[in-house]
Amino acid sequence: MGANKKEPSFETTLVGPTGNVDLKVTKTVIKGIVNMGAQIPPWELDSKGIYQENGVQLIETFKVSGSPGEWKLKVLPNNTESFEYFISIGE
Repeated sequence: MGANKKEPSFETTLVGPTGNVDLKVTKTVIKGIVNMGAQIPPWELDSKGIYQENGVQLIETFKVSGSPGEWKLKVLPNNTESFEYFISIGE
């Protein structure tokens, strides 16, 4: 992630039929997109370089065991413009 950017983080809570579930990250992936600086004016290429970093993503994977019933996922994002979530049930 960029030197001057704050790292994204998420306060994540999962509540199952028996109460709060202990969430631990099982996998973290950081990925991004780098392209040639077509958006940079030619006079700034020397100071910024020819490549720009765009669209950095932080992906965290959690795995929990549970029983059937009502589940609630709560996510409070920090230092991010948007986020996605994906829930998979079963192996």
